[in-house]
Amino acid sequence: MQSPKPQGSTIKQTGNMVTKRASREQFRKRRNNFLKRGNEIATVCQADIYVVIYKNGRYYTYNSTNRSSWPPTEEEIVAFLLGLRLSS
Repeated sequence: MQSPKPQGSTIKQTGNMVTKRASREQFRKRRNNFLKRGNEIATVCQADIYVVIYKNGRYYTYNSTNRSSWPPTEEEIVAFLLGLRLSS
């Protein structure tokens, strides 16, 4: 009896080399799925989400809000993590 072949997340291979087209297609699908999940979390959980994906010199971003104060600056994040309050 043969075991079923995995579906979905496998990359098509030609010999030992992964084709560039299949690799790009897999990245595109995973990126879009990741951004959709960010939108889902923002909607269902009423959370502010900012996602950044960097690949090959390009940035792909998702921002769940149009507020000018979002995303927080690096200093604000560090202060929050250290339990400090920023003076306004």
